[in-house]
Amino acid sequence: MINTVRNVVDEYILKRDNIGPIDPEREEIINQYFRNRKGEEIAEHLINATVSETGGLTALSGFYYQFLVTIEYIVEMLEDKWDFVIMEYHDDIVVGKGNKVRFVQVKTSQKIKLEVTESPASSLYRRSNKEINKKQFLQANSWVDKLLLNATLTKKSEEYETEFQLYSSYHFIRTKNYNFDHYTDNKLFNKEVSSDDGLLKVLSEKVFDDKGTEFTYLSLCGESIESLLKRFYLHTGSSLQEIDKFQDYLCMKLNRIIFSGYGENVSIAVSDLNFIIGYLFEECTDKTNIERLIITKEKIVNLLDIVRKKALSQASLIVNQHEGITIINRVIDELLNSVKDFRNSEIVNSLIYEYKKYLECWILNEGGDIKKLFERLFDGTNKTSIYSRLSTNMKENSLLELFTLIIMLTVSKNKKTRFDGNESLVAKKFEDIDEIFAFLRLEVAKKKPEVIERLNGIIKNASLKEQLYLMGIDLNIIIQNYNDRKFDKIEPLKIYVKESIDIEELEDNQKLNEVPIIAKLLPGNIMKADFYDALEEDDIEKYLVERLEELEEGVL
Repeated sequence: MINTVRNVVDEYILKRDNIGPIDPEREEIINQYFRNRKGEEIAEHLINATVSETGGLTALSGFYYQFLVTIEYIVEMLEDKWDFVIMEYHDDIVVGKGNKVRFVQVKTSQKIKLEVTESPASSLYRRSNKEINKKQFLQANSWVDKLLLNATLTKKSEEYETEFQLYSSYHFIRTKNYNFDHYTDNKLFNKEVSSDDGLLKVLSEKVFDDKGTEFTYLSLCGESIESLLKRFYLHTGSSLQEIDKFQDYLCMKLNRIIFSGYGENVSIAVSDLNFIIGYLFEECTDKTNIERLIITKEKIVNLLDIVRKKALSQASLIVNQHEGITIINRVIDELLNSVKDFRNSEIVNSLIYEYKKYLECWILNEGGDIKKLFERLFDGTNKTSIYSRLSTNMKENSLLELFTLIIMLTVSKNKKTRFDGNESLVAKKFEDIDEIFAFLRLEVAKKKPEVIERLNGIIKNASLKEQLYLMGIDLNIIIQNYNDRKFDKIEPLKIYVKESIDIEELEDNQKLNEVPIIAKLLPGNIMKADFYDALEEDDIEKYLVERLEELEEGVL
């Protein structure tokens, strides 16, 4: 389409409202791309259609680039090159140390290079006229003019040392009449300007203020244009197309400052850089308090402390995720190996691989934590030091048995399972089934009475929210690593909570601790043996269902 979608729609609405005839070609476009279409389809078409202007996006990328340059100067401040950084006041960026002040303008373009006569590059030197009383007066409103006129704030006669920098994302390509290479090489802000310099000639023309009164730089700033231009530096930074490299560079510089002494195993990411930009942007929004625009070391050190903590937390998370997935992979491989020679190994293998994917997703996307899983598996709480006491061999054997029992339940229920959102014992819940299977593993094998005592302690120490949750759901608790031959059936268990808590819905003579948590104790050792027996049966699911029913015989 030659015309933009916007123009098409505008004309369609105009003619529709005026009940005028609609161009058949345009009505066809409306019918094809918009009428009776879903929002996603319309959005996709709009994205692919020609747009009339992209000024908004260009402006946003320019602001983002300016904040990156601000962070670059903040890094220099942290390196003791500057005492302060000021944002969006007097100029885009102002930095200072002692009596030295540098004014910085940031300019961007989607292009990598522009001839100095092209827009917007020509704004560097090009001035415009203003009509006053029907007469034209040349204004000092080029980019360089605006930079140099900051010298009125910090005059050389008042012992200020000023520098002027135009920080550009693109290269200024010289032409026959204009060559600014002299200024791109003025990194030290002290290069003499010759009398035939092109920029000097342009800026030496007569200029007038808003009232039409002629003025000179010498009269306003106390210095000649030649003297001021000597301290003008035209700096070319990273292009917008290479903004990722600019981001990486700033991250590297900040890493050296934030994590000095931490080694090389932790670093900030672009998301942390954007967090800093968010802070800077917020500081710029309060027009009632100009002091917020001043960034000092004290301010930024506090901000970087937050960034450091976030990065260390993220690094710890990544380490924990890596450790968790490593353990899971080893245990899953061992589980696959343990079932490989059985009749029903192919059926079980597919379930094991599916469960492995779930576990990886649980760790990477749902905040799953292997350390916390072990703590709750053994102690029913995360307020424990059990994880540090467990040997690698014990950890892997514990997970192997846990995963074996979970796969067994998955086969018997023929449902997908997930970790429940409860707080105490590790529990699994199956789709469309209002019951949970919790797991308790003993660090040292014990008899059933000691198991029950252990369970009572865990539940009584759980939060009220957890206790109420367990009261209202069909609770099955599978015991692992016990030493009791008599424990070979599913047995009922009542657990009374410790505190006497009044609940409005209960009768006056009832207390919460008089309403027990009803559970079933399941013998994990027997269930594990049944699982391996089922691997040789004709119908593995039917066999396991029957075995669970047999284990439950006599339970009320």
